[in-house]
Amino acid sequence: MCIPTLFSSAALLYSPNAIKQLHCDYIKSGANVITTASYAATKFYLDRVNKGDCVNEYAKLSVKLAKDAVKETNASGHVLIAGSVPPLGYIIFYINVADFN
Repeated sequence: MCIPTLFSSAALLYSPNAIKQLHCDYIKSGANVITTASYAATKFYLDRVNKGDCVNEYAKLSVKLAKDAVKETNASGHVLIAGSVPPLGYIIFYINVADFN
């Protein structure tokens, strides 16, 4: 299994039960939507720690944990799961402030 040094991706591997429990807590608190713990599970970020080949593994695990939480709390049909996706790379742009005057 791939072990990155990125905090959010590492949490998927080192503390999956904590992530699932957090999902359960949100559901029990009345959340209608929970988000997967996949924010840094992209090739862009995982390449930084030489784990770019683990994208599918992390994405699947983050979805599984969310689905398990929905099932464990008997919230099927009541709670939606949304994927968490960061910016997929650096976007560098120039804004000319004079254009807005």
